[in-house]
Amino acid sequence: QAEADRRASASANAWRLREQMEDELAQVAATGRSTGLSVALVAQTFGEEAAAEFQQSRDDAGTLFALQGAIARTPTAEIPELLASYRPVAGAPGFARQSEFYGVAEQLAQSITTARAADPAAAVLGDPVVSAAFDRFVNEGTPEARDAYVSQSRRAQAALGIPAAQQTVV
Repeated sequence: QAEADRRASASANAWRLREQMEDELAQVAATGRSTGLSVALVAQTFGEEAAAEFQQSRDDAGTLFALQGAIARTPTAEIPELLASYRPVAGAPGFARQSEFYGVAEQLAQSITTARAADPAAAVLGDPVVSAAFDRFVNEGTPEARDAYVSQSRRAQAALGIPAAQQTVV
């Protein structure tokens, strides 16, 4: 009975750790910050190979988070060049993982460029200067605040390569 209880406990602990690993990867991909989950704990529970795989996945999630921010700040015409630096190299170690990562990066870039085209004003609201100008306009409601917001929004849209005829404001 004691052995059965030990195995059940170990199985439950492994299941909880797998959940923590999934949470870690999701959080790093979404925020760029770790939950603090120890790779040593993963190694202790699942072995060195699983720990190395987990660390690589966590590194990829962090890179993807950083890439999302870079794509969001990059002019549309320059995004293919940015993505090119992540293109997998045939015959290189890790080609399958690199290919998978590149596919996700392409989808992310497509999502961002589609959103830009659909709503150019929303595409720049993450810009701190535009956001501050927008908040000032909403709070003050003055013509000066509106003009400052419009100016900053159009400047940011132009910096992303959005043609003047396609630029909008909220």
